[in-house]
Amino acid sequence: IVVTVVGKTKRSQRLLRSGAKSGDLLVVTGSLGTMFTAAMAHKRGCSIPATLKSKLEQALTHQSPPVEFARKLNSMVLANASTDLSDGLPGAIFDICEASDVGAKIELEQIPINEDIEEFAFQDLGIKKESLMAANGDWQFLYAIPPQNYAKIRLIAQQKNTKVSVVGTFND
Repeated sequence: IVVTVVGKTKRSQRLLRSGAKSGDLLVVTGSLGTMFTAAMAHKRGCSIPATLKSKLEQALTHQSPPVEFARKLNSMVLANASTDLSDGLPGAIFDICEASDVGAKIELEQIPINEDIEEFAFQDLGIKKESLMAANGDWQFLYAIPPQNYAKIRLIAQQKNTKVSVVGTFND
Protein backbone atom coordinates (compact mmCIF):
# COMPACT_ATOMS: atom_id res chain seq x y z
CA ILE A 1 0.00 0.00 0.00
CA VAL A 2 1.29 3.44 -0.89
CA VAL A 3 -0.11 6.48 0.87
CA THR A 4 0.35 10.09 -0.15
CA VAL A 5 -0.58 12.93 2.16
CA VAL A 6 -1.10 16.42 0.85
CA GLY A 7 -1.18 19.42 3.13
CA LYS A 8 -1.17 23.15 3.06
CA THR A 9 1.11 25.66 4.77
CA LYS A 10 2.18 29.25 4.39
CA ARG A 11 5.17 29.73 2.11
CA SER A 12 7.09 31.36 4.98
CA GLN A 13 6.57 28.27 7.18
CA ARG A 14 7.84 25.63 4.75
CA LEU A 15 10.85 23.62 5.84
CA LEU A 16 12.64 22.54 2.67
CA ARG A 17 15.60 20.33 1.88
CA SER A 18 17.49 23.34 0.53
CA GLY A 19 18.25 25.24 3.76
CA ALA A 20 21.10 23.25 5.35
CA LYS A 21 24.23 25.21 6.19
CA SER A 22 27.80 24.19 6.87
CA GLY A 23 28.11 23.44 10.58
CA ASP A 24 24.50 22.27 11.00
CA LEU A 25 24.02 19.01 12.86
CA LEU A 26 22.52 16.00 11.07
CA VAL A 27 19.75 14.93 13.45
CA VAL A 28 17.51 11.90 12.97
CA THR A 29 14.39 10.95 14.86
CA GLY A 30 13.63 7.45 16.13
CA SER A 31 15.59 4.27 15.46
CA LEU A 32 16.46 2.91 12.04
CA GLY A 33 16.35 -0.56 10.51
CA THR A 34 13.32 -1.92 12.35
CA MET A 35 10.99 -1.93 9.34
CA PHE A 36 13.60 -3.60 7.12
CA THR A 37 14.33 -6.23 9.77
CA ALA A 38 10.62 -6.94 10.18
CA ALA A 39 10.08 -7.23 6.43
CA MET A 40 13.05 -9.57 5.97
CA ALA A 41 12.03 -11.77 8.92
CA HIS A 42 8.50 -12.01 7.52
CA LYS A 43 9.75 -12.71 3.99
CA ARG A 44 12.09 -15.45 5.20
CA GLY A 45 9.58 -16.93 7.66
CA CYS A 46 12.03 -16.61 10.54
CA SER A 47 11.13 -17.38 14.11
CA ILE A 48 11.03 -14.05 15.92
CA PRO A 49 12.00 -13.89 19.60
CA ALA A 50 9.05 -13.08 21.87
CA THR A 51 10.86 -9.97 23.11
CA LEU A 52 10.91 -8.51 19.57
CA LYS A 53 7.66 -9.83 18.15
CA SER A 54 5.50 -6.85 19.09
CA LYS A 55 8.10 -4.28 18.00
CA LEU A 56 8.58 -5.94 14.59
CA GLU A 57 4.84 -6.38 14.04
CA GLN A 58 4.29 -2.70 14.85
CA ALA A 59 6.98 -1.74 12.33
CA LEU A 60 5.06 -3.60 9.62
CA THR A 61 1.54 -2.52 10.50
CA HIS A 62 1.57 0.75 12.43
CA GLN A 63 4.15 3.23 11.23
CA SER A 64 4.12 6.26 13.51
CA PRO A 65 6.23 9.14 12.23
CA PRO A 66 6.80 11.78 14.92
CA VAL A 67 4.39 14.29 13.38
CA GLU A 68 3.65 16.25 16.57
CA PHE A 69 7.39 16.66 17.18
CA ALA A 70 7.82 17.87 13.59
CA ARG A 71 4.98 20.38 13.91
CA LYS A 72 6.37 21.83 17.12
CA LEU A 73 9.91 22.01 15.75
CA ASN A 74 8.67 23.72 12.59
CA SER A 75 6.52 26.22 14.48
CA MET A 76 9.57 27.31 16.50
CA VAL A 77 11.79 27.65 13.38
CA LEU A 78 14.67 25.66 14.89
CA ALA A 79 15.76 23.65 11.82
CA ASN A 80 17.28 24.86 8.56
CA ALA A 81 16.22 21.87 6.42
CA SER A 82 14.42 18.56 6.67
CA THR A 83 13.29 15.47 4.80
CA ASP A 84 11.80 12.10 5.64
CA LEU A 85 13.77 8.85 5.88
CA SER A 86 11.23 6.60 4.17
CA ASP A 87 13.73 5.85 1.37
CA GLY A 88 16.70 5.39 3.69
CA LEU A 89 19.20 7.60 5.50
CA PRO A 90 21.88 7.78 2.76
CA GLY A 91 19.37 9.01 0.17
CA ALA A 92 17.92 11.55 2.59
CA ILE A 93 21.37 12.94 3.40
CA PHE A 94 22.19 13.11 -0.30
CA ASP A 95 18.91 14.92 -1.05
CA ILE A 96 19.59 17.63 1.55
CA CYS A 97 23.24 17.97 0.50
CA GLU A 98 22.29 18.28 -3.17
CA ALA A 99 19.50 20.79 -2.54
CA SER A 100 21.57 22.85 -0.08
CA ASP A 101 24.93 22.66 -1.89
CA VAL A 102 26.70 21.27 1.19
CA GLY A 103 28.53 18.09 2.08
CA ALA A 104 28.12 15.88 5.12
CA LYS A 105 30.26 13.93 7.56
CA ILE A 106 28.44 10.96 9.07
CA GLU A 107 29.38 9.22 12.32
CA LEU A 108 28.26 5.64 11.64
CA GLU A 109 28.51 4.61 15.29
CA GLN A 110 25.98 7.33 16.20
CA ILE A 111 23.24 6.06 13.89
CA PRO A 112 20.40 4.92 16.15
CA ILE A 113 19.58 1.26 15.69
CA ASN A 114 17.90 -0.66 18.50
CA GLU A 115 20.52 -3.09 19.87
CA ASP A 116 18.08 -6.01 20.08
CA ILE A 117 16.96 -5.42 16.50
CA GLU A 118 20.57 -5.17 15.30
CA GLU A 119 21.53 -8.40 17.09
CA PHE A 120 18.52 -10.30 15.71
CA ALA A 121 19.06 -8.90 12.21
CA PHE A 122 22.70 -9.97 12.18
CA GLN A 123 22.48 -13.33 13.96
CA ASP A 124 19.23 -14.62 12.47
CA LEU A 125 19.05 -12.81 9.13
CA GLY A 126 22.71 -12.09 8.32
CA ILE A 127 21.99 -8.36 7.95
CA LYS A 128 24.78 -5.96 8.95
CA LYS A 129 24.35 -2.58 10.64
CA GLU A 130 25.28 -0.77 7.44
CA SER A 131 22.30 -2.33 5.67
CA LEU A 132 19.96 -1.50 8.55
CA MET A 133 20.90 2.16 8.55
CA ALA A 134 20.62 2.38 4.77
CA ALA A 135 17.31 0.53 4.47
CA ASN A 136 14.05 2.18 3.54
CA GLY A 137 10.75 1.95 5.36
CA ASP A 138 11.53 3.83 8.56
CA TRP A 139 9.05 6.68 8.81
CA GLN A 140 11.36 9.07 10.60
CA PHE A 141 12.88 12.47 9.81
CA LEU A 142 16.30 13.98 9.10
CA TYR A 143 16.98 17.58 10.11
CA ALA A 144 19.72 20.14 9.59
CA ILE A 145 19.91 21.82 13.00
CA PRO A 146 22.13 24.76 13.96
CA PRO A 147 24.19 23.56 16.95
CA GLN A 148 22.88 26.36 19.18
CA ASN A 149 19.32 25.01 18.71
CA TYR A 150 20.03 21.40 19.64
CA ALA A 151 19.25 21.78 23.36
CA LYS A 152 15.80 23.14 22.45
CA ILE A 153 15.31 20.26 20.01
CA ARG A 154 16.10 17.73 22.75
CA LEU A 155 13.59 19.40 25.07
CA ILE A 156 10.85 19.26 22.42
CA ALA A 157 11.75 15.63 21.72
CA GLN A 158 11.41 14.79 25.41
CA GLN A 159 8.03 16.58 25.60
CA LYS A 160 6.77 14.74 22.50
CA ASN A 161 8.25 11.36 23.53
CA THR A 162 10.50 11.30 20.47
CA LYS A 163 14.08 10.04 20.28
CA VAL A 164 16.58 12.31 18.51
CA SER A 165 20.20 11.52 17.63
CA VAL A 166 23.02 13.57 16.14
CA VAL A 167 24.59 11.41 13.42
CA GLY A 168 26.99 13.90 11.85
CA THR A 169 27.41 17.43 10.52
CA PHE A 170 26.87 19.26 7.28
CA ASN A 171 29.98 20.92 5.84
CA ASP A 172 31.33 22.80 2.81
